[in-house]
Amino acid sequence: MEAEGVFKRTGALNKPPRPLLSAIQNLKARHYQHESEVEIHLKKIWENSYMAKRYRFPGANNDVLYESSYVHESGNACDHCDRSRVVRRKHDREADKPGIHYGNIASGNGVMKDGNMRDRVAQKEDVLCFEMEAAGLMDSFPCVVIRGVCDYADSHKNKSWQPYAAATAACYCKELLGVIEPHALYGLETASQPAARYECIPFPRNMKFVGRTRKLEMLERALFTERTSQRMAIVGLGGVGKTQVALTFAHSVIDTHPDVSVLWIPAMSADAFEEGCTEIARVLGIRLVGNLDVKVAVRQYLSARESGRWLIFVDNADDPGLLFGTAGKPGLLSYLPKGSEGIIVYTTRNRHIAQSLARNDVVDIPNMDVVEGQTCCGWRWPMILWVTT
Repeated sequence: MEAEGVFKRTGALNKPPRPLLSAIQNLKARHYQHESEVEIHLKKIWENSYMAKRYRFPGANNDVLYESSYVHESGNACDHCDRSRVVRRKHDREADKPGIHYGNIASGNGVMKDGNMRDRVAQKEDVLCFEMEAAGLMDSFPCVVIRGVCDYADSHKNKSWQPYAAATAACYCKELLGVIEPHALYGLETASQPAARYECIPFPRNMKFVGRTRKLEMLERALFTERTSQRMAIVGLGGVGKTQVALTFAHSVIDTHPDVSVLWIPAMSADAFEEGCTEIARVLGIRLVGNLDVKVAVRQYLSARESGRWLIFVDNADDPGLLFGTAGKPGLLSYLPKGSEGIIVYTTRNRHIAQSLARNDVVDIPNMDVVEGQTCCGWRWPMILWVTT
């Protein structure tokens, strides 16, 4: 709201997280077959005499809507307002049951109390109501806004409906929470704690490893500096140092990118993959509910936008059947997360697998000669010369 009282749109807030949107859709579908539980929860509130007095239904006679152009006369109530200017609505809602509406909410820096402006903005921006608090929340952490409407955003507004409106919003929130699957919330950022950075690497830094500088620079440039790729593969024969390159790069990312979680999953067998996911779940603080597969839980957690930036190393990805699956059995790759801020680096001996996973974003690790091998390992054997006579 500008100084002249003109409404000006300045932007749009973040969308609510997908798990919350899915829960809302499920609840809407349920309400086509069964009544909302909001009224049931309200009656529980009214069982308390003190709360019943404060949060009671003000009565349909006090639900008054005036013509948009009619300005409030005087005082806190509408005792002096012209009742002939009251809008006669064709379909009054059933008794005192609160109605539930879904749509956009306009959040501004000022109170909307002009009927004509209310109607213009509502039609132009396709909004249901007006408020002032959500703009300070949704861009700080992912959430869904539930508002109890307590007035008609015109000059006749007063606070007589506020307690009841707050109670109905709280009751709908309680019903919504009842249809949200707990595991769907894994990885969602909370109001008190933003997405954290985690480390889960099974090997310590190899202080003696040096060399392969150009390969490490290629990884850094493609994944972080230029961001031309989110999937890369390190390929080479067994024993050439693929895992050591990946390990060195992992610790480099930890040192230089403090906002990136660095995780490691071995893929030489199904058991090793599951053990890696179990360790990641422990580090991330994921609690398994019921019979939820730990691999699925980790995938759901990291696929959520709120999990932040992450880098996963899938080590020893050599077996095509194990990775891509066979008839009736999913492969390990189906359990890897997908996200706009996620990066996966594979190590493999199989060039076909490398190209299938990363296309042209492949880093070749060739065999090392004696000198390069000594340099990479940080030591040298004493040179022995054989002299024949």
